[in-house]
Amino acid sequence: MSYQVVFYKDARGEKPVAKFLRSLSPEARAKCGSYLRLLEEKGLQLAASHMKKLEKDVYELRPELGGTEYRLVFTWAHEKFYMLHGTKKKADKLSKGDFVTIRRRLEEVQNDEG
Repeated sequence: MSYQVVFYKDARGEKPVAKFLRSLSPEARAKCGSYLRLLEEKGLQLAASHMKKLEKDVYELRPELGGTEYRLVFTWAHEKFYMLHGTKKKADKLSKGDFVTIRRRLEEVQNDEG
C-alpha cells in the first residue's frame, strides 16, 4: 500500500517542514527524504528504529546522519500523513516550545476538512 505524505501549510501558505529540509545539507536532506519515502511505503508499520509515537496522534521520524539526529514530526489525518515540524535533535526530548508548535499545527490539521 502507498500512503500520501503532505507538508503542513500555515495561514501564509508557508510549509515550515519543507523550509527546514531546504536548510539542511544535501546529504542530510537526502537522508530525511529517504525516511519520508519509507513512511509513504510502510505507513505506521515502520520499525521502531525509524519512528516513534510521541503522544496521541503524534509521531516522529528519526533519521540520523554523521552523529546528528533529526526529528520529523507528523500526524495521520484525512487519509494522509501531515508533516508538522522538523528539527535537529538537541536534547533527549523535544522542547516544550516544539510541542506548543506541534500541538497548534495538529489542531489546525485536524480542524481542516482535508
